[in-house]
Amino acid sequence: MEINLGVSVSGLRNFISWVMVLLFPLSLAAADTGSAVVHSSGGVLVNGAEVADSTAVFAGDLLETRPGFVANLDAE
Repeated sequence: MEINLGVSVSGLRNFISWVMVLLFPLSLAAADTGSAVVHSSGGVLVNGAEVADSTAVFAGDLLETRPGFVANLDAE
C-alpha cells in the first residue's frame, strides 16, 4: 500500500532550500550584538554584582567602580 501526498522529494527540497535562504540573513543580523570584556582586579560591579578578573558585558549593562579601583574595557 503506497500513499501519495502529491509532493515530490525535489519539490520539498526546493521549498526547504528557499526557506533557509530567506531565514539565514535574518539570523546573521540578530547575531550582531555589541559586547565587550571588562578586566579588573576587584572593586568593579557589573549590574550590581562584583566581578573577579574579567567578564563579558553587553549593551545595557551597568558598570560601576568603587573608589580607588580601575576597570579596563576591551571592545571592537
